[in-house]
Amino acid sequence: MKKLAYLIFLICAGTNVSLAQNNEPSENRWQKIVVKDISLQLPKTFTIPKGKYKEFQDKSKNEKRYDTLEIIAESTGKAKKATIEVRTEIWQKGDFKKLSNLNPLSDRDLDDLDKFNKKEIAIQKEAHIVKYSPLKNNTVNGIPFVHYSYIRQLPGTPEENINVYFAYNDDKMHQIKFTSYSSDAIFWKSDFNDIINSIKITNSQ
Repeated sequence: MKKLAYLIFLICAGTNVSLAQNNEPSENRWQKIVVKDISLQLPKTFTIPKGKYKEFQDKSKNEKRYDTLEIIAESTGKAKKATIEVRTEIWQKGDFKKLSNLNPLSDRDLDDLDKFNKKEIAIQKEAHIVKYSPLKNNTVNGIPFVHYSYIRQLPGTPEENINVYFAYNDDKMHQIKFTSYSSDAIFWKSDFNDIINSIKITNSQ
C-alpha cells in the first residue's frame, strides 16, 4: 500500500491532456500507438512531436511504436488545446500482482489511497484545486484500473480538467493522464471515452 501511495504522489505532479471530435470517418482519423507495454488509439487531432521519441512505424497495421517509458501527445494546431501523457514507472519485480491475477482494489484500499492522493493534489505548487473527484475502480478491457479526476487552475490560466487512469503489473505502474481546459470538456468528451476504451496492457517485460 505504501508503494501505491508513493506512485500516486508521482502521478499527481501535473500535465495536460484531452480528446477531440471531428467529422472525418473514424477509420481515417485513428491510429494505434504502442508505448512499451501500453497501446491505445490516438485520433488525428493529436500529434506526437517528431524526433523527440524513438519511433517505429508499421504502416501495414496502421500503428506506431515508441521506445520510451513516457510520451506526451499534444493536440494539433486545429484542435482545442489538450495533451495525453502515457507513462510507465519501473519497480522491483514482484512488487505488485501480475495482470492475470489483478483484482479491483477494495473499498478500504481505495479510501486509504484517496486520502493520501487528495492531500498531495491539494499542495500542488501555485495550483488552486477547484474540484476533486475521488478514486474509483474502472475496468478497461478486462484490466482493473483506478481512476480519479480533478479541476485545477494555475495563475493566469483557465481551469483545467485532469483525468488519471493507472494500473499496476508485477514490476510496473502504468498511467494515462488527460488534461484539457474545462470549457472544452464537451468538445473532447467523445474522443476521451474512445481513447480510454482502447487502452490495452500486455504482460511483456
